[in-house]
Formats: sequence, structure tokens, C-alpha cells
Amino acid sequence: MKNIEEGEEVTFDYSTSESENGWYLKCHCKNKNCRRIVRSYMHLSAELKLKYRDFISEYLK
Repeated sequence: MKNIEEGEEVTFDYSTSESENGWYLKCHCKNKNCRRIVRSYMHLSAELKLKYRDFISEYLK
């Protein structure tokens, strides 16, 4: 997390709040680190779960 500058684009990783099995969306952000397919929390890698642990919706913990 970081401070947001005026005019800066805000993004959100839906994997940190979605739990429905089979849910996904195709992302078209073109960011070099984009996963292209965003899936529910259960599909996040262990590395990303650890990285996002303080920002995960409570019901997913």
C-alpha cells in the first residue's frame, strides 16, 4: 500500500475479496505484472497470499 497522488490510477486485486469457486475475469490493464486472468482467493499463489495477507477480506482468512 502507498499514498495515492492526485490523478493517479487506483487499482484493486479482486482475488483479495472473491471466494466463489469458478469465478474469474479477464484483465486488460496491460501492466507488465498482470496475471491476465484474475481468479478467486483460493487460486492465488502462496507467495501472493503472504504478500497480501494484511489486505485480504476477513471472511477469506
